[in-house]
Amino acid sequence: MQNRETAEKPPSADAQPEKHEHHFTPYGLPVNCPMQFLAIDRDGGPAHTLIDMFGRLFESRVSYLLATTHDEALYIPNCAELSLIMLGLEPHTLDILALMPQLRAEHPNLPILAIGQHLTPINLALCEHFGVTDVIELPRRAAELKALVNKLTACYLR
Repeated sequence: MQNRETAEKPPSADAQPEKHEHHFTPYGLPVNCPMQFLAIDRDGGPAHTLIDMFGRLFESRVSYLLATTHDEALYIPNCAELSLIMLGLEPHTLDILALMPQLRAEHPNLPILAIGQHLTPINLALCEHFGVTDVIELPRRAAELKALVNKLTACYLR
């Protein structure tokens, strides 16, 4: 038999619940996932090249997906929690910009970058028209590439 003074008392109605330092989800332990980027490009294209470099430099903080078809490009943003989309622009891939109205309608606040080489004024005008967040000419020199990586890291990596 327990002593009355040492027995646990039932909590009163005004008692504050105990505060715990650790937050546990009802289904498991908290998880820290890397940021997810999507490249919409051909394999080895300008966006794929840049996003692959990010994946290798920041492998614990960034994971990326590559969409090479229109169906994949429209499906993946609805299934993943993306932080950034990169479009690969090349002279023969102007149809990638045709995805922009649907991407913008479904994901209006998601940053979308267009990356290419030898971009023409028409490319730039179409990107602006379709709401691309930023257009980047893929650098050819290492120093320019390093500056671009630093800029993108500051803007898009948490």
